[in-house]
Amino acid sequence: MWKCILLLASGLVGIGAAAAEGPRFKVSEDGEAVIDAQTKLVWSRCAMGMTWRRGTCGGDSLAVTYNEATTMAKTRAAQEGLPWRLPTVQELKSLAERMHGTDVKSSTLFPEAPQGWYWTSSVRVETGRVNQYDYSNVQRGLTDKNVNRVAYLHAWVVDVDAVRARSDMPRREKMSVRLVRRLQD
Repeated sequence: MWKCILLLASGLVGIGAAAAEGPRFKVSEDGEAVIDAQTKLVWSRCAMGMTWRRGTCGGDSLAVTYNEATTMAKTRAAQEGLPWRLPTVQELKSLAERMHGTDVKSSTLFPEAPQGWYWTSSVRVETGRVNQYDYSNVQRGLTDKNVNRVAYLHAWVVDVDAVRARSDMPRREKMSVRLVRRLQD
């Protein structure tokens, strides 16, 4: 009974029609992608820099800046004729949440995946006034005059292992990249 409750809570098994459809995550026929049946997103199984061969991801993943990550996504999309892109922070965090606390192991779906932080397409937006008495703002050098300029230099990242996100990652830092696209009918 407890196993059924855990499976329902994890989102891997649904009720009614969803349960008849099968598991939430399926590996593509060629083995290079993971399809999320609920969100209709197709995730690249290998992080950028790695290639799918002999049933696993091989090679070394690339740690790149935000601008390099967006360029890599555009290049892959053009080469394959598929709309590959960086995931939003919500998409990547949701995937990480689904991988934790379920019977599905991320190492099965995403073998040899680098641990740690991954870039997302979500950019940081600062609105309103900066509290000059907030020590974290003082520490980061934020003022009302430079808040928008500073925000432009940051983007959202997701730690897929700890299932957490942060919006203050400088775009010049080097992070891993996992691409996503919508399932085409």
